[in-house]
Amino acid sequence: MVTSEVRAESQERYLEQLVAGPFLSPEEHDIIRWGNNAKITIPKRFSQSGKHAQTYRAATSIECLIGFLYLTDAQRLHHVMNYIGLGDDPEG
Repeated sequence: MVTSEVRAESQERYLEQLVAGPFLSPEEHDIIRWGNNAKITIPKRFSQSGKHAQTYRAATSIECLIGFLYLTDAQRLHHVMNYIGLGDDPEG
């Protein structure tokens, strides 16, 4: 279970869920944008073009947001994790 949740493809779906609605603050949208624009080396399992590179960038974006919240606002991090279905609160 855990391995499937940390794959870039899963993280891309979580990012899409987060940005689809009004859940994120403007600052959190900026963090996601910065993570997406970061200069990164895309692993060999991803193509350097098309959807695969986009998937990896999306995963990097959500990792950036999670790391930011981990360092700055643990309560908000829990809300985000619950919102995407990975938290420990059954109420979401």
